[in-house]
Amino acid sequence: MTKTKKLLLAATLIICVLMVAAAVGAAVYHRNSSSYIVQLSRGEKYLDAGDYENAILCYRRAVDAAPEQADGYIGLAQVYMAQNKSALAQQVLVTALEKTGSARIQFMIQSEFDTSTTPSPFSSSTVAPADGKLSLNTQLLQLIATGTYDDYRREQQFSDEHNSESRYQVELADLGVILSFSNSPETPRMIDPNTGRPYSNRSPSSVTMRDLSVLFGGRQTVHFEELSSLGLQNLELEESENLGWCISFSFQGCQAVIQSDSEGTIISSAWNEFIPFVQETSEDQQPNLTGSVINAQTGAVVSGAKLEFRGPGGTDVTVESTSNGSYSAVLEPGVYRVTIQCPGFTEETVEVVVNQSSTIQNLTISPLLQANEIRFVLTWNSSPRDLDSHLRGTSSSGQHIQVNYTAKKAYGQNGEILAELDVDDTDGYGPETVTLYDAGGSYEYVVKDFQSTGTMGSQGATVKIYVGSNAPIVVDVPQEQMNEWYVCRIVNGEVEVVNIAIG
Repeated sequence: MTKTKKLLLAATLIICVLMVAAAVGAAVYHRNSSSYIVQLSRGEKYLDAGDYENAILCYRRAVDAAPEQADGYIGLAQVYMAQNKSALAQQVLVTALEKTGSARIQFMIQSEFDTSTTPSPFSSSTVAPADGKLSLNTQLLQLIATGTYDDYRREQQFSDEHNSESRYQVELADLGVILSFSNSPETPRMIDPNTGRPYSNRSPSSVTMRDLSVLFGGRQTVHFEELSSLGLQNLELEESENLGWCISFSFQGCQAVIQSDSEGTIISSAWNEFIPFVQETSEDQQPNLTGSVINAQTGAVVSGAKLEFRGPGGTDVTVESTSNGSYSAVLEPGVYRVTIQCPGFTEETVEVVVNQSSTIQNLTISPLLQANEIRFVLTWNSSPRDLDSHLRGTSSSGQHIQVNYTAKKAYGQNGEILAELDVDDTDGYGPETVTLYDAGGSYEYVVKDFQSTGTMGSQGATVKIYVGSNAPIVVDVPQEQMNEWYVCRIVNGEVEVVNIAIG
C-alpha cells in the first residue's frame, strides 16, 4: 500500500470516528434536552399547586439534565422562597451563578438578598464589617429555625456522623455547625430505626456552633447591648443554676441560649444551643403511612382518590387524597391490601407493607382506556437510575412502529397517534408509561437498562399491563443479571407474557 493510500485510509477512519461521536453526542443531547423541558414543566405545575416536595424533585431533575441552563435553578429557588427558606434559595442561586453565569440569576441575587451586609449561611469565611458594627447572619438563623434533615443533606457536606437507636449527630463540615436529632416524647419518630438516620422531614432537636463568629459576621466578641439593637425577640441576660450567665432570644420560633459573662459579653467559642420549633404531635395521631397518588399517564398527582386499606385482624381504614394528591393514614404495622378508586381511572389494588416507623409509599393509578388500547406502566426502585420502555412492531395497517425515549410518538399514515411514551422517568422509581392506541397489530414490549448496570433483576422492577377496564396484568422482572428484559408480546389485542432476560 502506498503512503498516499495509507494517509487517505487514516483520514477516512478519523472522519468515521468523529461522525459516530457526533451522533452519540446528539442522541445524549436530545435525551437530556427533552428531559429538561419535561421536568421544568412538571416543576412549574407542582409549584403552582403548592406541592413543594414534587416541585423540588422535578427542578432538581431539570438541573441534573442541563446544569448549564438557568431555569432549573431559578425554579428550585422559587420553591424554597415559597417555603420561606431564603437561605436555601440563596445558596441555590449562588451555585447557579457559578455554573451558568446567568444575568437573570445575578439580578435575582441582587434584588432578593442583601448580599452587601449579610454573609452567606453556607460560608465559614466570614469577615467583620469595616465599621465594626455587628452583622447578624439572619439567613443562617432562618436555616436553623426551619431547615429539615433533607435540606441540610442536599446543601451541605456532612462529617463526623454518630448515631444510635434513638440519637443521631452530624457536623456540617464547612460551617462547624453540629446538628443533633433524638427521639423524645414530643417527637417519638425522629430517627428511622432501619437506617439510624433522621426522617427526611425532621428538623434537628438542637443545633450548636463551634465558632459563633459565623453567626455574628466574623466578630470574635459580641455584647448584649449590641444584640438589643437588632430587634431580637425575648432577648434576656440572666443567670441560671447550671450554666451561669447566659443570653437568650428567639427567632422564628427557634430558641437560642448562649453563655456569656455577667456583663453580657459573648466570645466566639462560648457554649451555645439553638432549639428549632417543633410542632408537638401525639404519637397516636401521627400518620405512619404517607405518600401521593400519581397519574400513570401524565405523572401528575391525583386528588379525590379513595384509598381503602384492609390489613391484619380485619383492619379497615379509608382515606382520600388531598387537593395536592397526598394522603396519610394511621395504621398498625403489617401488610395491607390497598384498593384505589377514582372517577376516570381503573380501580387498582396493591400491597403495602407498613413499618413500626414512618413509611412513604406513592401509589400509581391508570386512566381508563378505550377499546383497542393497551397501557404499559413500568416502576422500579432507586437503582438502576434509568430504565427505558421500548415498544416495537407492526400496526394493524402493516406500518412499522417504534416508541422509546428517542421517538416518543409513532404516527399512522393519516397523522393519528398509534402509540406514545407518556412519561419518561430518568431518576429512579418511575412510573414510565407507554400507551398503545392500535392494539390490533403485532408488537413486543421490552425494558432496557440505559446505563447497562446489570442490576435490573436483583434490584426489582414491575410492569403493569392495562387492557380495557380489566384489572392489570402484573409482571415482575426475573431475578437474574440482565440489561434487557423481554416483558410481553401483543398480537391482535391479546397479551402474551414472555418475561425473560435477553441481554
